[in-house]
Amino acid sequence: VYVSHGGGGNETDWFALGHIDNILDNLDEDVIVVTMDNTSYEWDFEKIEENVLDYIIPYMESNYNVSTEAADRAFAGLSMGSMTTMNMLFDQPEAFAYFGSFSGPDMTAVTDNEAVSEPTYFMTVGTTDIASEKVLPNDDPERAKKYEDFIAWEAENDLPNFIDGGYVKGGHDWFTWSQSFKTFIDEVCWK
Repeated sequence: VYVSHGGGGNETDWFALGHIDNILDNLDEDVIVVTMDNTSYEWDFEKIEENVLDYIIPYMESNYNVSTEAADRAFAGLSMGSMTTMNMLFDQPEAFAYFGSFSGPDMTAVTDNEAVSEPTYFMTVGTTDIASEKVLPNDDPERAKKYEDFIAWEAENDLPNFIDGGYVKGGHDWFTWSQSFKTFIDEVCWK
């Protein structure tokens, strides 16, 4: 599973703040976690996708005993990493079988790419999260970045493998993101 941190973070956040290693140990999952520093790319989603697909995945496949099949890969992120995930889903749906977005969709990423119906896409938001219209209304419809914006789009477009993880108790914080990741791994990926 390849995971992205959020704005202002770095590749250590999922371990130091999200305790992703403890989550996986307690789930007894045989999963390799790969993190990356997307801040160094200034959140240029095209460059991030290139880094992941052309450098990180090939490095993992060359140096570790990991599957080379997209069916065995997942990509997830929180906040700006959630926006990264959504861009990856709509730009590169064939690269991963599972995508998890926690607290922050990016509706500018939505395209008519028919292949996006193949992978499973899971999304959550916190009950007191600024990525929710209920907490912080969207003041710029051109830059829709709220959970409810995607839910409304999905209701009209019926994305076949979409799983609405709904509202998770918590805010725009690690309490929410850790819970979301646990659910993503425990109930969505490879099930």
